[in-house]
Amino acid sequence: MTKGFWLSIELLHDKNTTMQEKLLLIEINQLSMLDKGCIASNNHFAETFKVKKESISRSLSSLEQKGFSKNALTRLKSLKHSSCENHILIHKIRVKNPHLKEKELHLKYKDKRLHSEWFNLNVEDIEYIKGLKNEL
Repeated sequence: MTKGFWLSIELLHDKNTTMQEKLLLIEINQLSMLDKGCIASNNHFAETFKVKKESISRSLSSLEQKGFSKNALTRLKSLKHSSCENHILIHKIRVKNPHLKEKELHLKYKDKRLHSEWFNLNVEDIEYIKGLKNEL
């Protein structure tokens, strides 16, 4: 039986996501359907796509930074590398399009950006974010 894959039209036309990143998301999604989930190594992806492991590492890091990671704790660990301060996870939501939601929040709080992924939010801002509902 021939198997296929599904790619949302939004992701297909997303100019901020490379084709390799899109293909990685498809492969990860397919492997996630296995009993043990996606336990593939960067080496597996590199061999599958005929690229260097470093290229896969960069693409996976980019996807995580763009909000495609479903693991909030993994995302938090990646953010810790860009700051020397300690951080704790205070809230998380599941959304259909994490990249779009992150983009919306970045736009909403653009005047409060310190640098990169870091913002100077007050209690009211945090309460607004904590009020966001799961979409899944």
